[in-house]
Amino acid sequence: MERGKKAEINVTETGLADAVRESVMRKPWLIQRLLMPDERLPLGNPFSFGAGYKNGGLSDEANEALNKVFSFAYMGAAEYEWGAIPTSLGKIFEMNKQHEIATGVLKLEEGDVFYFCNSKIEKGVREVIKRIAHGGIRTRDYVGVREALKNNERKHGDLAGWLELDNHFMFFVDEEMFLKSAKLMGIGAASLGTQALTKTQKR
Repeated sequence: MERGKKAEINVTETGLADAVRESVMRKPWLIQRLLMPDERLPLGNPFSFGAGYKNGGLSDEANEALNKVFSFAYMGAAEYEWGAIPTSLGKIFEMNKQHEIATGVLKLEEGDVFYFCNSKIEKGVREVIKRIAHGGIRTRDYVGVREALKNNERKHGDLAGWLELDNHFMFFVDEEMFLKSAKLMGIGAASLGTQALTKTQKR
């Protein structure tokens, strides 16, 4: 199926629960890995986006601000390199302006996964994250949620977050990266004030 085309997820194909179908989501396919920031590389890895746009299409100012919070892993595919990153971040920013952002934490056996997404698809996003963590969804590239959850002493360059490019949501195993990313996207205290409550959400 052509990327970007809206389609109901085929549950028989992916094994996803009804929650995903009901959320009217696109099938998750492109998920950009995010790494703990490296103070030695304040502008990020210059090779993160291969032969694509400089900074993947991000302005120098945006790239510098983002790299204080996370850096972009090299994904090795053109789909990530020609503007998909700023497009997705822009959509998240716009969702927040329209008061359509939901934030929360998913309690998995391996650890907590923090997220923000369009409130209209939150139920599906939670199910997708669970399935990704347990190998239940086939994506374009390696995601590594379970492996990242096992790393309790994250340092620069370690995998700690993700930007999903088809439905425009972000999720993290590092709470500090989550909070800083939310702040960077303009998600204010009113939205994040419920964080203590969302931590009690069941799987």
